[in-house]
This record gives sequence, structure tokens and C-alpha cells, in this order.
Amino acid sequence: MPAVDNESLPDASTSRFTWKIESISKHSGRKTHSDVFVVGGYSWRVLVFPTGNNVNHLSMYLDVADAKSLPTGWSRSAQFSLAVINQLDSKHSVRKGTSCCFSTDLIVYLHILKY
Repeated sequence: MPAVDNESLPDASTSRFTWKIESISKHSGRKTHSDVFVVGGYSWRVLVFPTGNNVNHLSMYLDVADAKSLPTGWSRSAQFSLAVINQLDSKHSVRKGTSCCFSTDLIVYLHILKY
């Protein structure tokens, strides 16, 4: 089972979420997702495709976890970064950040990390 750490930072809408996936190779060929975490009063989760989602490298997404329960027209701007930490060799770790306006029409933002 993945280890999860949801650390709130001083600003209520700022948070750090850490998700450790044990033996990611066991998830090969299928997506896996983190537990739900709350930032800014909204529920989010991270989706990972270990062998890619229509690409040949790991794919990561930030997902609005409860999108179906949100009102029509809901939107939320978010600035975030996703990282893959290589525990054996840190020079192979990757972190990428971006901003996106999530809405009920765009519930997942694709963020691919080449590894």
C-alpha cells in the first residue's frame, strides 16, 4: 500500500502531498491513483501510468477527485508541480511544475515526466 503524507503549509490553499509507491514495476501496464487529498477545500488525487498513457514513458496526472459532484461551471486555477524521486540515484529524479485552470469540462491535466 502506498504511503501518503499530506502536509499543510502556512497558506490554506498551499499544501505538499507525498505519495510513495512501493514496487512501481508491479503496477506495470495499468494506472494507479493516490488516496484523495484536500487543498483549498477541494479534493484532488494523483494518477500514474507507470508505463505511460499512449506514450513510452511514465505519465502523471493531477485529477479533481470529486468532479462529478461539483456544480456546472465550477473552475479552479491551480499551480502545482509533480515529481518522481529516484531513491537509488537522485540525479535521475524529475520535477516539473505548471499552472492550469481545472473545470468540470477539464477534470484532468496531463503532466508527463520522461524518465
